Amino acid sequence: MYAASDLIAGLTLGLTIVPQSIAYASLARLPSENGLYSAFTGGFLYMLFGTIPQVSIGPTSLMSLLTLQYIGSLPDENKIQYLCLLTFLCGVVELLMGLLHLGFLTEIISTPVISGFTSASAVIIIESQIRHILGITIHSHGITDGVIELFNRIDHIKLGDTLLGVICIALLLTLRQLKNISCGKKVLKQFGWFISVSRNAIIVLLCCLTAYYYDKSGSTVPFKLTANVISGIPAPKFPTFHIDEGNTTQTSFETIKKLGNGFITIPIVAVLINVSIAKAFATAGTIDATQEMLTLSLCNMFASCFSAMPICGAFTRSAVSNASGVKTPFSNFYSALITIFALTFLTPWFRYIPKATLAAVLIAAVIFLIDVQILKPLWKSCRRDFFILVATFFLCLYFGVEIGLLIGAAGNLIYLLYLWARPRITREKCKNEYGEYLVITPDIGLFYLGTDYLYTYLAKIARQNRTKLPIAVNCCYFKSMDYTAIKGLSMISQDYKNDNQHLVFYNVCDFILNVYKNSDCKNIQFCGVNENLNEYLFSTEIDFRRSVTIPIMDTELQELGNNGQGREKQEVESLLRQENEKNIPVVDE
Repeated sequence: MYAASDLIAGLTLGLTIVPQSIAYASLARLPSENGLYSAFTGGFLYMLFGTIPQVSIGPTSLMSLLTLQYIGSLPDENKIQYLCLLTFLCGVVELLMGLLHLGFLTEIISTPVISGFTSASAVIIIESQIRHILGITIHSHGITDGVIELFNRIDHIKLGDTLLGVICIALLLTLRQLKNISCGKKVLKQFGWFISVSRNAIIVLLCCLTAYYYDKSGSTVPFKLTANVISGIPAPKFPTFHIDEGNTTQTSFETIKKLGNGFITIPIVAVLINVSIAKAFATAGTIDATQEMLTLSLCNMFASCFSAMPICGAFTRSAVSNASGVKTPFSNFYSALITIFALTFLTPWFRYIPKATLAAVLIAAVIFLIDVQILKPLWKSCRRDFFILVATFFLCLYFGVEIGLLIGAAGNLIYLLYLWARPRITREKCKNEYGEYLVITPDIGLFYLGTDYLYTYLAKIARQNRTKLPIAVNCCYFKSMDYTAIKGLSMISQDYKNDNQHLVFYNVCDFILNVYKNSDCKNIQFCGVNENLNEYLFSTEIDFRRSVTIPIMDTELQELGNNGQGREKQEVESLLRQENEKNIPVVDE
């Protein structure tokens, strides 16, 4: 049963991934065959080591755009060598992330930053493909220069490319809606769904046949066509770290330097995409992020030996796979076989694919990445996130998607650090049968970042507390604490002691108590989670040399217990028993 479901899903994926791969190679300004190499290499390994059945490994629009950002300006004669090295290094970084369990780094990137990044990427991709829709040749880097040059060359528009591109976009968007049309007959509904998910292959095939008709009839083809595609599968070759440029051979460092920070940025984005797909389709408790990172790393390192682009999961193909009823990752095997079949037998036909058609496939795919719906709820609920999204969006457009993503993630990190450094603190005056006291509650844990702020706040409270009320700091949100924070609390406690004011930290977890016991600070009064706060707040003296969570008994009683003087021994023992009945243990010194 699973085999049949995976076969259907794999065949459907194959019809989707082949035209997409050619289009993504065009986006990265690489030969079409490199996109197809990227389509089959990852599928074989994900079939063996992948954990999420719906994930379809291969080239994506974001990976292609980032690849263009880092190798687009490199010399054409060495571009494929740089591509192989970039893909391999991406796999190495993903391997390290998996082994070191660094998947949490992707969690630094918030939803608004991701939305701004993907929306800007979609706009950049659309801008880069409009030139093919209009049949204009533009040599520019960056969306600003591209738009300016586009308007300067507006009189060079080719009518044939424009008509074909617009018609293809309209057909692709129309066919996309077929799967949502309600139909009484199940057969018709399934047929409509199949046409919808296979729309890319159908449109490419129709345009390819049209171009072939023009070519064989002796007429001039009215639109630009794709270059010839090399047939077959390349012999595997390990990426080289020493690339010749001119008459010199570069060192490994010089070669890697040419790639910039691409081998860092691309893996982070790839892991982020894969984990997001896993969260979207996997059932609760079945996501193994480490296994996914390790599998992704193997896929990229293997793909680099076949001149492939960096690869990861694709949302659109994963959705198609899920709708096709996929059961296991084995569906990637069938889609890889279809890609190999296309490379072996169909490459002579690929040269008839119009560039405007590939551009239409890309535009129709990425236009839905522009996330407009998130703006309204962000504006109403959290305007800080709204402005982070807008800032990330425009930074990606102006400086490049990699810079915008890094700055957006850095903004998230700075805000998180600010929350730790400036916790919100509430103050409440409480009263019980023993007396009045102040309760201070920070709303977040305490580490070295927030120590000075808490110190300043408590010092201010001490100056305002003219009645010398006991002060209790509620540590219910403190789950851990570093040495600097312990040292800071020690200084605060010493200042309060010098000023004859009572300061207690209560609701303290066992982990913090252990950290305190093993430190060289012995003057902090901690009250454990299950202990009586009143015994700490209203005791007459605290001996910090004793247990870190236990106040000693009254001074007079201690003297009687230790010295046995001033009263009869029986009275001393009676008083000691009374104290024990109050659950206040006595520690002999």
